[in-house]
Amino acid sequence: MMPRPVGGVIHFYDASWPSYMANGKRFIFSGEGPYNPSGNGPKNYKEYEDQYRKNFIFIMDGRNNELKPALINGNHSINPHVSNDDTILFISRTNEMDGLENAPEILELFLYRKGKIKRLTTLHAYIKWTRISRDGRFIIFTKRNSERDRDFSYWLMKSDGTGLREIKIPVDGLKQGSN
Repeated sequence: MMPRPVGGVIHFYDASWPSYMANGKRFIFSGEGPYNPSGNGPKNYKEYEDQYRKNFIFIMDGRNNELKPALINGNHSINPHVSNDDTILFISRTNEMDGLENAPEILELFLYRKGKIKRLTTLHAYIKWTRISRDGRFIIFTKRNSERDRDFSYWLMKSDGTGLREIKIPVDGLKQGSN
C-alpha cells in the first residue's frame, strides 16, 4: 500500500536517522520507497527503482526539500553516516556483486570519499549499524551472521579498511554501580 501524500511532502516506507553534511545546510539519510506525488522526478517506488535501482541514500537541503540520490552503488545502499570532511560511510547489498544471488542477504560496508567508492568489508555477513568518527579515521559497526540472527558483535576498523578487529564486551564482568 502506497503512503498518502500530505501537502506534497515526500514519504517513505522506512527511513534512517539523518546526518548533517559538513556545511550544515544539507543532510543525508536513507529512505526506502520514496513517494513524490507533486514534484519533479520519480512519482512512486517503481519509477524510482527503474531510474536508480535500490539506492536509497539521499541528500536534501531542508529548504526546498529537493531530493536527489547521494550516490549509486550496487543494488540496495542504505544507512549513511558522515564525517566532518563529508566522507560517507554506508551499507550496501553485495549478493549480486559477489555472485551469491541465492544466499541470504549480505550487507557490507562501503566508503564514499572525494567522488570514489571503496568497499571496506568482505565478511559475507549482515552489517546493520555503522558510524564513522568525526575526523573520518575510524569506523565502528555491528555484524550479524544473517538478517534473522539476533546475536551480533561490535567491530572496529580504520576507514582505509585496515585494522579490522572485533570488540569483545565483557558482559559477565559488568557490575551494577552505586553511582
